[in-house]
Amino acid sequence: MKQTNADKAKTVYRVGLGMMEKHALFNRGFTFQLNEGDPFQPSIEIRNEMPEASMFELYFLLDYKQIAVSYEGKPQKRIRMETAANSSGKLQVELSGLPSGRHEFLLVAVRNPDKPLMSDQLISPMETHFYRRATLLIGSDKAKEPEFRDVAVGLLEGGDKVRNVFLTRDKPSNVNDMLKLVKHEAGSSYQINFFTQPEVEKYAVTALLNNEQIDQPVQFVRKTELKEGLISLPFAFEPPGGRSSSELTLIVVENPYERIDDESGTYRKIPWNVYFNNKITIQ
Repeated sequence: MKQTNADKAKTVYRVGLGMMEKHALFNRGFTFQLNEGDPFQPSIEIRNEMPEASMFELYFLLDYKQIAVSYEGKPQKRIRMETAANSSGKLQVELSGLPSGRHEFLLVAVRNPDKPLMSDQLISPMETHFYRRATLLIGSDKAKEPEFRDVAVGLLEGGDKVRNVFLTRDKPSNVNDMLKLVKHEAGSSYQINFFTQPEVEKYAVTALLNNEQIDQPVQFVRKTELKEGLISLPFAFEPPGGRSSSELTLIVVENPYERIDDESGTYRKIPWNVYFNNKITIQ
């Protein structure tokens, strides 16, 4: 369940993203055990407790790569669901042909994806991005071990107040350097920035433009020191032609490919969050 401060009076409203499936090992619904050849058929629910109607666009990542799922008999990379104020909506999708071993599944819902920024306004990811993360065990629990790149941890003024991912043109000197409404020039390069907790060593980082994954490798990074601070990664993209604006989504995942439940169902209490950026519109 996520919370968002949705109006000037700071009234707290809620948006809930739920996912259930018959192969769940434990009642928390974080780990699912399937035999090879079994389809994964999660039922998804969005609970919109906002005081206005909202459009949500769902997309799906398997092992940090965007995939199509079967919905209403057709392969779909993105699915839209409109919800009235204080109401909920449900749908079911299917994944089939999953290879053996342990897999990461990430379900993301983006709220009101067609509303670009019209000014340099700071909108928290808690108002726009919602997720469910799950581990799929297909036949066995053989985990992947991606190749991690070592990265240094730096310091930033005011960094203790920021927990979302943010974009800058250069390595930031202050959190006020974060971009919101961006005038992009061809060939421009940027930095993806996020703050790390002392106990988290490894991360997966990827990005989407207009909810389509950008065509560059997922970055798997490992800290050179177990301390808190800022990680900055070089990043470049080109928005598609024929559009007046594009929406950029940055995703950072703690402890990629780790399970949150062990074999006995014990909750491991390891950092397992997924972080997103403040709303970024590219012009």
